[in-house]
Formats: sequence, structure tokens, C-alpha cells
Amino acid sequence: MCHDQSDDILITRLSAEPKASEEINALTAKLALDRPKTDLIVDLGAVGEPSYQTLCRLITLCSFQSDLGCSCIFYNLSAATRRVFQLYGFDRIFQITEVSEIVFTPSPEQSGNGTLEFRSLNSTKPVERRKYVRLRIPSCLQVNVLFWLGGRNDDYHKLIPGHFWHGRLVDISEGGIQVAIDADEKTPPVKGQLIGLEFRPTPAEPLLIFDARIREVLPAADGKNICLGLQFTGLETNAEGRQGLRKLCNSDSTFYEPKENGIV
Repeated sequence: MCHDQSDDILITRLSAEPKASEEINALTAKLALDRPKTDLIVDLGAVGEPSYQTLCRLITLCSFQSDLGCSCIFYNLSAATRRVFQLYGFDRIFQITEVSEIVFTPSPEQSGNGTLEFRSLNSTKPVERRKYVRLRIPSCLQVNVLFWLGGRNDDYHKLIPGHFWHGRLVDISEGGIQVAIDADEKTPPVKGQLIGLEFRPTPAEPLLIFDARIREVLPAADGKNICLGLQFTGLETNAEGRQGLRKLCNSDSTFYEPKENGIV
């Protein structure tokens, strides 16, 4: 039984054995054909004790999702499923969340966004429905970002006033970045525009150039800046691009937090 919550996420509940194994096969095929870029949350509460065949197909499903750069999360594990996972070490391989129910609440302001509530018997924990972990850039670093209309191949826009902007990198994830620009900008960018952007993570790093689309344009709390949410376009569709983004976002030596005594 599947419940489609949006274009980016699919919540599904597997049946008890022996149907679970067949359903995993069908689910993998559905993701491959109909929904090639979808995060997956799987309710295992009815499975009981998973068979060897089911375990193998769960591994295949998780591997398929990982190759696409998507998540595969299991929840509501029965005592028998948990015991098997622990016995064979699958609890260290699979993404498992310690909840019994997940409820999606759409945002009233923005279509396609919302909040997932991870509920257990003892608590309810709302979680932002964000696919990637964001790495916040320390305030002591000034990472300048140049972006312009039309994408990276239309770099002639860099020379046209009102077609390019200078900003400061606020945070970065495998899905995109957040950039702050001056709130007094006479011709601010508009949500939905395709842009090209470039920046250097550090002065010693090579210049990075991306295509992106503006997903959010919001005023900053200080009133002096406008924060833009930029979603990378194209890189996530191939293995090399995803690998480069993971390396950039997971490198401890690229962006760092300053210590209290000033020593990094």
C-alpha cells in the first residue's frame, strides 16, 4: 500500500511475508521506471521475521536508491525484524529511524513543501522535509558567489547590469546552496530563474561553476540582506556530479568552524 506525498518522496508499507519480497521487487521497478528521483520511507511493521530473499531485495533497493543519490529509510520495525537486522549487522547498513508512525503535513504557504512528523509512543518529533544535510559556512569565512541569468553557458550575462549579482555563501548541501545578497539590490533575482553561479570554497581551491535554479527568495532576519535558495541543476543526474558534491559537502578541511581560542 503506497501513499504518494509529493514528487520527491514516497511512503510505503510492506505486507507480511511471503508477500514482502515480491512487493520490494515491484517497488524497485516502480522507482526505476516511474519515479527515478524519489526518496523512500518504508514501514516494516507488518513484515514479521524477514526471509533471506527479502533481506537480499532490501539491500538491492537501498543500493539502487544510493546510486541515484536518494534516501531509503526504514521505520516501525517489529521485534522479529529488529532481531534479524542486529544478528546479521543490517542495523549498521540500513537507515533506520526509531519511530512507529510518520505523518506528512503540507505547508500552507508553499506548495510541495511541508513537515514530516516522526511519531513514537513517547514523543512526536517534527522534522523538516529536507533531503540533504546543510553545512553552514562559518561567519569568519567570506565566500563570495557570482551568479547570473541563463545558466553557466550564458556567461555573457556577467557583463550586463541587472543580469548578474554578487553574494555571500551562507550554507551548502548536496542539493544546493543559500546565498545572501544586499537587500538594496535594484533588480533582485526572481524565483524560478535558471542561473549560472561560481565560487571558490577557499582561496586555494579551483573555481567551481554550477547551473542552478532559484527556489526561494526571502528577506533575511537582519533586514540588510535577501537570502536566495539555489538548487543545483544537472549535477545530481550523474554519478560523477553527485560524487563531486558529496566530496565538497563532506570535506572537513574545506569549511570549518572556528574554535573559541581562535585556533583551527
